Order: sequence, then structure tokens, then C-alpha cells
Amino acid sequence: MMLELVLDMSLERLQAVVETLPNQVRAALDNAAAQALNSRPQTIRKRPLPMRIKALRSFMVKRRDEDLAGDIMRTYFLGPRKDLVAAFLDATGVPHEEGQIEDDSEPAADKVPAAVDELVEKFEREDVVLYLEIAAFQWPEIEGIRTSLDSLKAAA
Repeated sequence: MMLELVLDMSLERLQAVVETLPNQVRAALDNAAAQALNSRPQTIRKRPLPMRIKALRSFMVKRRDEDLAGDIMRTYFLGPRKDLVAAFLDATGVPHEEGQIEDDSEPAADKVPAAVDELVEKFEREDVVLYLEIAAFQWPEIEGIRTSLDSLKAAA
């Protein structure tokens, strides 16, 4: 699921996501890119970022590395985009600690549409859509998430 989300991103979008991640995470991603190019990590770090992103995607395609894709998405949404996650969880009544859900709580279905409208006003649309993709996977029984996601995609 996470692998599909990452692979469906344009190279430019993936680069924008990677650029926001902490240095140590980007270094680990460079290691994966280096493997794809049969190169050393020190050498790959000297290459332009677009080339490293292309190599990273190649690595994930070849290895079908769901864990790496999951790490990218988790780090992105619990790091630089934590405010988006917290806003959704707060607006839908899901208890959390810094965006991390502590139990099996679910969003209140009746609050999802208003929460999504609020997210679209405050955050980048691409980030909202990406987060809703994850939320729809995490809570497939909450139909309002998928409906809101489909609406946002249709409006784009």
C-alpha cells in the first residue's frame, strides 16, 4: 500500500517529500539509491538530488520495498507534516500523542467531511490527498474518508 503511494508520486513530488525529511533519513535513502546504482553512498551523495531520487525509486521498484516506502511516509507525516495529521485526528475525535494514535480509536465518520474541508484550507492539497490515502487504508470502514478523498481527486 505505502509502496504504491510512493511509486505513484511523480519524481518531482517524491523529491519534494524527501527534501523535507531529516538528514539522517535522507542519508539512509541515499544508501538505497547507491545500491540501485551499484555505487558507494559517498559517491551518490555528490550527485544531483533528482538523480538520487530516480535511483531511489528504481531501488524500491526492484526490491518492492514496502518497509522503506512506509518509513518515508511515516517520517513525512509524523515529522514535517505532523500538524496536518494532528489537525485531522483532533477534528475527528481520535485521541493521539503528537499524531500517533494510542489505541484502536477511529475517526467519527460524521466529522470527516468538515475535517477534510478544514485540512484543504490549511494545508497543501497534495499532502491532504496523500494523507487521506493512508487514512482510507487505515480505516477502510469509515466511508467518509474514501468519499472525501474521491471528491478531492475529482476536483483536481
